[in-house]
Amino acid sequence: IHWDGRAWSRQPTPTTRSLWGVWGAAPDDLWAVGGDGVADAPPVLLHWDGGRWRDEPIPTLQRSGVGAFFKVWGTGADNVYVVGQRGVVLHRVGGAWREELVGVSADLVSVWGTDADHVLAVGGRANAVVARWDGRAWTARTLDYFPGLNGVWMRRPDAAHVVGAQGTSLRIDLASLAVREETVPTALDLHAVFGDASGRLTAVGGSLSSLSGPFDGVALTRPL
Repeated sequence: IHWDGRAWSRQPTPTTRSLWGVWGAAPDDLWAVGGDGVADAPPVLLHWDGGRWRDEPIPTLQRSGVGAFFKVWGTGADNVYVVGQRGVVLHRVGGAWREELVGVSADLVSVWGTDADHVLAVGGRANAVVARWDGRAWTARTLDYFPGLNGVWMRRPDAAHVVGAQGTSLRIDLASLAVREETVPTALDLHAVFGDASGRLTAVGGSLSSLSGPFDGVALTRPL
């Protein structure tokens, strides 16, 4: 769906499969990613050129069984990252997509950064995993004491705010990947986190993993 400054409108796409993330470098250069997570169905990668959404060819993946991409983020038209199932990472550079092996086999659910040399991907299911790009190489780490992570946002290149399952809220030092846990007033899963220009950090989530309810949502906010 698209907001034009006055109202939301639904845009047609060439897929009926789930879409999980969207990011753009310009109004006529947007990417959307998704998929149903089924091994025999490929993930979804769409591009908006200002006129319509089109399927984007996906390079042959070295990782097998990838059925979904979950998030997309970049610093510009020629530096875009896609993360997804089984630790897959695509990087768009030189006008083409290439797969990068980052040392993670668990799902990567979100990615964010501040510039081309400071990028953090997060995910995991039973245990949290993080993968950092420092401009030269990827470094991965499993955070054994925390459940899976769902969202990441960075205001500065030296630290990231990360949220995840069971009310997990972390601050991660990018240089060392050291973790500081933050106490929040919920045990519900947190799915996304973002800081705005007013100086507020907001995290949102809910009981998405509940099969029978009650179905609750949660929004938390604090000063940065």
